[in-house]
Amino acid sequence: MLITSSCVASYTNMTNDLLYPHPTRSRMKRYSDSKMMDAILFKYLLENDKSNIEYIMVHPGVAYTGLINKAYKSKFIRVGAKLFLKTFANPLWKSGLSSLPASTKNAPIGAFIGPTHLFNTRGYPKNKNFLKRKYKDVDSFIKETEKILNQKLIKQGE
Repeated sequence: MLITSSCVASYTNMTNDLLYPHPTRSRMKRYSDSKMMDAILFKYLLENDKSNIEYIMVHPGVAYTGLINKAYKSKFIRVGAKLFLKTFANPLWKSGLSSLPASTKNAPIGAFIGPTHLFNTRGYPKNKNFLKRKYKDVDSFIKETEKILNQKLIKQGE
């Protein structure tokens, strides 16, 4: 199973606060939070799912897309961000490369594949665990998630 996250997940602290909406948080902060939750789910499934599913996570790096127009209200910030992205981000075609090694039989189970140049935002993909230092108490986070959902994420015997 391929799970897509992002290097922006590293800008979020892993706490149970991620599970509760914060309307005052910026759109970029909420995006970062959601990518951290993807990474937490990946780590949990990798360690606890006893099925024959193989888990691999990828992040495409930073790509120049139209999302920047939705992330910021300020035209000044949008123009600056666009200029930065045009200069330093991956072109769209290169961002898609992260999923290619993950789809081969050579990809190690549990890999986190993404670009490793310029703060993990661009370049050709490599297997590197960008979030290793961020995983603190995955079990506590998952228990809180199951409490909110009122169901187990992995059922015994499946």
